Amino acid sequence: MHTETVTIQRTFRVVRHEEKVRKWTEFSFETSEHTVYTASVYGHPPIREAMQLTVAVPRKGAWSEISGWFDHVDGCIRMEGIGGDLGGAITLLACVGFTLFMLMPGSQPPNAGQMAGLTVMLLCALFGVLFFGTRLIRKLRARNQLRRLFPDAPEVAI
Repeated sequence: MHTETVTIQRTFRVVRHEEKVRKWTEFSFETSEHTVYTASVYGHPPIREAMQLTVAVPRKGAWSEISGWFDHVDGCIRMEGIGGDLGGAITLLACVGFTLFMLMPGSQPPNAGQMAGLTVMLLCALFGVLFFGTRLIRKLRARNQLRRLFPDAPEVAI
């Protein structure tokens, strides 16, 4: 996880998205060094001019994948909670467990239709675990990095 401190001089094109499962914000901003046209962060955090932020991104320049930030003005760490990703990963792991239980030796062999259904369910569950697990790991790494830098800062869910 990479952290970078920036001072936002101007913001533009702030668009807040909301779906049933997740919220995210896309925005563009200028600093004294550069202009970023495709920044994206989970949730709906306050975005204003003259903000000084330490952002957590997976790698340098990955502004479209901001996992959280520390706001130097209000002294808070802002990031999306991990509950949705954790719940999704646990649900999908339960699907995998059910599928494996159905295929255990000693149970009645599944017919071709059941086998196709179990295969599709297993594949969907594995892709879901990868998706939710990746997001969850990214958020946990960002939280640990920001906590290491700002140990006394309160955390605010966005």
